[in-house]
Amino acid sequence: MISKNNFLPGRGEGWPRIVNGHEVYLIQGRPETPESLRRDMRRAADYPRVRSVDSRLEARRDWESLSRLLPTLDRVIVYVGTDGSDENIDLAAKHCGTRVPVTFVFCDCNLDLKKQLLASNGFDREKFVLCLCGGKEKMEEIYERFIETGELPV
Repeated sequence: MISKNNFLPGRGEGWPRIVNGHEVYLIQGRPETPESLRRDMRRAADYPRVRSVDSRLEARRDWESLSRLLPTLDRVIVYVGTDGSDENIDLAAKHCGTRVPVTFVFCDCNLDLKKQLLASNGFDREKFVLCLCGGKEKMEEIYERFIETGELPV
């Protein structure tokens, strides 16, 4: 499971838990930035540009880490929000291709664009899981359900 957001606080990256023989490799964003720091960051004139560059570099590093494990994975679950949606879908196509099935979790922000990006990268444009912005609740739900039952959305 890969997300730019921290959806399982207190659980680090890697193989965090094995229950009933079900294991998940987890890549998630850093914990939430405190509000006071977010206010300071918003004051910086170039914050959106810096944030965009940082998140894109982080996404590439995450996918490079994950690519080494792809032969051992049954499915990759990817949260795609508004920021960097094109990059995440492109990276999923590049690294997974047809070798490993991918399930996308989308908020409905720019949903038509995300569907177009799926189609242009060889994915089924109607095959995704819809969630609230941020994806935290849905990603946690998918994680917990898989750990307990072994079931994944397709």
